[in-house]
Amino acid sequence: MIAFLFTILLKKNTKITFALNWTIAVVAHCLLLFIPYEIYTTGWIILLPLVNFFITQTLQVYLKTHLTYSNLTQSKLFLSTIGFILTVATIVVSHNSKLFPAYINHIQFINKTIKLHYPSHIDKEEAMGIANLIYRTGFTEKSDSLDLFLNQNDSCFLIQFAISDTSLLSNPIFITEFKTLELILNNQTETKHPFQVMLTSLFTHQDYPLENHMAPENGVHKRIMSLITRQLNENQSVLYNVSAKEKDIEILIDVISKLKLYFPKSVKIDLLFELINGEYQISFFVNKMNWELEAQRNRLSLFGQYLTQSGIAKPIRIFMLDPSGFQMEVTNSYKLETTN
Repeated sequence: MIAFLFTILLKKNTKITFALNWTIAVVAHCLLLFIPYEIYTTGWIILLPLVNFFITQTLQVYLKTHLTYSNLTQSKLFLSTIGFILTVATIVVSHNSKLFPAYINHIQFINKTIKLHYPSHIDKEEAMGIANLIYRTGFTEKSDSLDLFLNQNDSCFLIQFAISDTSLLSNPIFITEFKTLELILNNQTETKHPFQVMLTSLFTHQDYPLENHMAPENGVHKRIMSLITRQLNENQSVLYNVSAKEKDIEILIDVISKLKLYFPKSVKIDLLFELINGEYQISFFVNKMNWELEAQRNRLSLFGQYLTQSGIAKPIRIFMLDPSGFQMEVTNSYKLETTN
């Protein structure tokens, strides 16, 4: 655009100066493709060609009133070079700048559009462990392009998601996805602190906590929301927490597929599989009227033993769970407990 306007404003042009102007302009604006995505989302980058034109045009008008035509013709390369230098300088500055300068390190997810940024006071191994937890939730597979910023205070790990469109904050479905991620991350005992998820505006850097958004009350519904679902068939699913090891989940699924008399595919069964403090807690939804049936308890207890024999090395505790929140342990005692 700058080169085109120069060729109109200057009445006489040689082929060399015409080609030179256009070459510089094309090269300069092709380099805009290498500006980081985060800079584009701020919106101001679209003004760069216009800013460059006004700067060079102002210089040209000034020079035209003070120089002879021959000197003005010689200055065309100089004017085009100014526009080129401004563009390159903007690219260099933006490429080396960070929206959150304190977050000097980052971890790249398999999804190349997502990075976890973290400051120097967080250990790399700890950051890698948290990145692995986030990856195992499946959240990064659903997101198109999000940057995560990990920090830590005395009470929790803080995960901020940078968003460019704050109008999404009024969308309950959008907010629920992040609230669910927070619940899933907190249903584990691998990290020394709980997690708090927040949203941060790319434009203003204003933080938006999720505490005031709707979430289930304490109880079974909130517990289920904090689990990841693996659908086995039309009627059956395994719900596990993010700490559960993939190899143990595969053993569990394999055992369920083999025990066809215990788990007929025509019967609806939702099984909770949680690794908590180094042991697996497996909960079955069982009608409370059947809790005292010895055959029911023996069947579930034998299931736990079969899992151990199949290769799950960690201790296993089996529970019968009532939708109201009461549960009874099958493996050790039959005392009713309330889960919150």
